[in-house]
Amino acid sequence: MTVPVAMPPIELVLPERSPVVGSPDEASAAATVLRGLSSEFVQFSVFAASAMHGLQSSSGMSITKARTQIDMRLISGARELQQSLNFGANAFGEYSMATEDIHRSANRVLHQVLEDLSVIVSASSRVELAAYGLGLSLSAIPSRWDAAPAMLPPAGTLSLSVTDLSPSQLYALGQHTEQWTSASLAWSSALGRIEEQRRSWKRLIDERVSVEQVLVSKLERTSLGAQLRSSGGGGYQPAVLKALSHAILPPNDQAFNPYMQAILSGKLTEKEVAAHWATMDLSRAEVSRLPLDMLATLAHTNGLPAWAQDIASRRILKLAINNPEVAYELMGFSGSHLSLEDFTEQTKALLVSLVEAKLIADDLPGEFKVQLIGFGSHDGALTAGISLGDLDNASKVGVNVSGKDSNVASFSSSLHGSNEVLIAASKVDPNSSFAMVAWIGYRAPTTIGGAQSMECADSGKTQLASFIDGFSESRIALDRPVEQFAVFAHSYGSTTAVEALKETKHPIDSLVTYGSAGIKDGTTVEQIHTENVFATSADGDGYAWGGFGNDKKTDPRDIIPEENVFSAEGGEGEKRTTAHDMFTEEGSLGWTNWGGKVGYESKGTSSVNQMGYVLATGELK
Repeated sequence: MTVPVAMPPIELVLPERSPVVGSPDEASAAATVLRGLSSEFVQFSVFAASAMHGLQSSSGMSITKARTQIDMRLISGARELQQSLNFGANAFGEYSMATEDIHRSANRVLHQVLEDLSVIVSASSRVELAAYGLGLSLSAIPSRWDAAPAMLPPAGTLSLSVTDLSPSQLYALGQHTEQWTSASLAWSSALGRIEEQRRSWKRLIDERVSVEQVLVSKLERTSLGAQLRSSGGGGYQPAVLKALSHAILPPNDQAFNPYMQAILSGKLTEKEVAAHWATMDLSRAEVSRLPLDMLATLAHTNGLPAWAQDIASRRILKLAINNPEVAYELMGFSGSHLSLEDFTEQTKALLVSLVEAKLIADDLPGEFKVQLIGFGSHDGALTAGISLGDLDNASKVGVNVSGKDSNVASFSSSLHGSNEVLIAASKVDPNSSFAMVAWIGYRAPTTIGGAQSMECADSGKTQLASFIDGFSESRIALDRPVEQFAVFAHSYGSTTAVEALKETKHPIDSLVTYGSAGIKDGTTVEQIHTENVFATSADGDGYAWGGFGNDKKTDPRDIIPEENVFSAEGGEGEKRTTAHDMFTEEGSLGWTNWGGKVGYESKGTSSVNQMGYVLATGELK
């Protein structure tokens, strides 16, 4: 078997430059500027006419010259400029509406392409499984996302002919063949849709160029044309529009609210943030209209309700996708070890993860919204959390803390693992509402040496502790205390989570460590601010031990009561965990999973069933 087709970078699928450039708000703001200036020139003309009237009763050469100057130059020039301003305002207004339509259409194209790429990745896994069942050689399995397999599989390497197969073997052969054909059809259909979207993308690029040319052409016919030409080029200048928009956009009163200023200062506790925010009682529209620099701070300010962080995080992610250089600087990455190229790749991957999360949430029972929270930075790393479920209202909430090598470009495993925990919990308690956060909010170690050190945990513990306390405070401020709050910590995530829970002000209900890479020596269960600590590590996990070293050689199973240690070795009708991975697709392969093994949160494992039970009840079953 081979590794399934990976999700390709979106720029390889839509290789043309994006039609989503700049913001329609900038052009709309420019139109407002010009209309305001036009009104001022109307007033100026009135004043000039009044001055003319006052001079009519006077005589003399100097007075006559003054009247001529006012009439021929001031009034005439003001009228001409007023006409140019009105014409320009209309041109910018039309341009704003046109670009907004183009951006909306482009985002629909992007969303559809991402969905179809997810279909292809899923289909590739099914083809791989079918091929394995049919005994096909590796050469029969496509290795490229844009090369769908034939509708019918080639002949396998089975030694028996069809007439020699038993009924059960014939049935299996039919099942695998049907699986191949179904996956191939899904793959081919997705490729056809992507090709259509690529043509749409090209048309939108042409339209974007056209509306820019129309705008410039209209402005060239006015007195504004000379100013446009002097701005440094012969085409559309986003910087000019941005300056105009910043000069005249109506101020958002909330931006100057003393409570808002205090939140943005970064000097408040999570409890104070939650209280200040509740006092302001902002609407979603008011939050959306806040300046981008404020939203960049609010996106990762703990103590805010999740809906507000979601709005802020998505706005800044959108900025990062459309204008990565601006977002890179705004988020404070200039001069950091995260390059602009890596920043751009990771934000694009995060956008793909949000689409993936929406597809996962749509398949969950009931209504599960997807929220993006904590979009910011820590120690030079990009951070974020993605919630499956409503963090402001769910009665039972879990946080999945990732370990070594995790970053915002690798959300898929944590999202799918969180999904399986939610499914297991919903079976135990179908009447409660749940949410699970896939949390990658700190700089995780990337080497074995780093995993054996406390450095990343000591740095990341404050991030996680603040998130946990901020969530608790926001729910208290909303008068919606959570019934069950559990943290699930994988690999090095357990090292960070234990240290974080030594610092939290609000104790949680449960901490579950799985596949722990070791916790700080000398740690006692009494130091951890939680009602219960549960732990497991699979016999087939041959990787976790690599994190034990230096001053973190303690296994969490050794500091808790024996009855709080649960098995990952499977039970009746359950699978055993056979790999270190947080989650693996059924039958999938990976660098630490050569044999198509099973992760801790993979579907149907005894370990994920226990985690679901803990989320639902706070206890082991």
